[in-house]
Amino acid sequence: MGTPLKLEGTNGDLKEMTTAEENYLAYQAGEQLKASAKTEVGAITDASSGNETVGAFTDTRFNEAPGSHGSINTTSTVTTLYQTEGTAAENGGDFRNAVHQQSGDGDTHSRQLHEFTSAEMDTLTDRLVATIFANDYSGTYKLGSSAPSSDYDTHLSAVFTDTRTDAGPSTTTVATYNIYQRQTFSAPTAVRPVALKRSSGGSGTFQGIQEMSDAEIKYTFGQRAKTRIMNGTKGVGTYILNSSATGAPSETGTWVAKGTATDTRHTTTDTDYTQDFVGTFETTFTGTFVGEAGGVVNYAGPTNYAGPTNYAGPTNYAGPTNYAGPTNYAGRNVSNEANANGPGANTYNSVNYLGEAGGAVNYLGEASGAVNYLGETSGAVNYLGETSGAVNYLGETSGAVNYGGPGTYEQDFVGTFETTFTGNFLGALINNATETIETYTLYVRTA
Repeated sequence: MGTPLKLEGTNGDLKEMTTAEENYLAYQAGEQLKASAKTEVGAITDASSGNETVGAFTDTRFNEAPGSHGSINTTSTVTTLYQTEGTAAENGGDFRNAVHQQSGDGDTHSRQLHEFTSAEMDTLTDRLVATIFANDYSGTYKLGSSAPSSDYDTHLSAVFTDTRTDAGPSTTTVATYNIYQRQTFSAPTAVRPVALKRSSGGSGTFQGIQEMSDAEIKYTFGQRAKTRIMNGTKGVGTYILNSSATGAPSETGTWVAKGTATDTRHTTTDTDYTQDFVGTFETTFTGTFVGEAGGVVNYAGPTNYAGPTNYAGPTNYAGPTNYAGPTNYAGRNVSNEANANGPGANTYNSVNYLGEAGGAVNYLGEASGAVNYLGETSGAVNYLGETSGAVNYLGETSGAVNYGGPGTYEQDFVGTFETTFTGNFLGALINNATETIETYTLYVRTA
């Protein structure tokens, strides 16, 4: 069952083909595959529409040349590979169903000749496809920067490109990868199956049994092979492109590597850098003061400020997280109209700040500008010294302080401040040396 018949001897006897003899059918089917354009069913293609994804290659590079520092940016280009979906046509004049023998009417001792059904042709063709891809027959593919041998021609040119940025800076193509297709393979011994002869070739009145021609074998099993490869289940003859991080395919079946493509990039070295940056922050502070009845106190804010102890990079800084708080305030004179005890205006003494700040200063906003530095930060930016100048108060206190009589008072105030700090941090320097970022492997299912 399912084994095609061949002619044997000079008398035209019929005999089942062996598995080894079926290799000739596989060879002819491969000849049909190699003649396929990238738009043909089963062919590897760069066209996405309606096709099955094989995998994607990512080319990465720094935008800046070696020796660069500061703001370093990376460009990534993703190229996706596909395999053409569909059902191959079988309406050509050379299509034939082979003939096999089976038991007649349930009698195991009698034999009948039958044309292969479509399902039986699928089973036979699956065996041929497995032979084609396990042995790299014509029509199979490999990935590489150069042809594996003289037996291969370019199927898809420059499908993947590995680039780097050199002096200038200018983009340099380091390697170009192609999809190659095998074009020649040593033909096995020719053994041809038989098919029914009809008045109109593949159709019409039955006229006997006839050995199939090479053209008929090639078209019949080659077209059916295309369809069987793309049967929607990652069948034998389908391809997968995986990164080294992903590894070999986890899909069902036996998968064999058929070439690689590599993405490279310049290396980097962490280097110490120093940078000034400006931060605007808002703080709450508590002041104790002496006043007379009826006065209103407004604080002008601190005139100097101790710098932050630590600071988080990278390009846009989040601002210092903790501040020591102001140590003194220059209070203003206060006055008001005559009080209830007598006419005239009373002028009150200045308000003297008597105590320390009430707590940490919470930074509430981004830095006033981006910090340009020579690479990515590798950790926190350590504060190196005092602020470059006085901290300028930028706003009024959160509200006036009303006090009702002589004595000492305490009140919380909110103010916004701006200052310049100096920090050192680790950043990346682009080197001339290169490294492999990722290696991509093309796999084909062989069993």
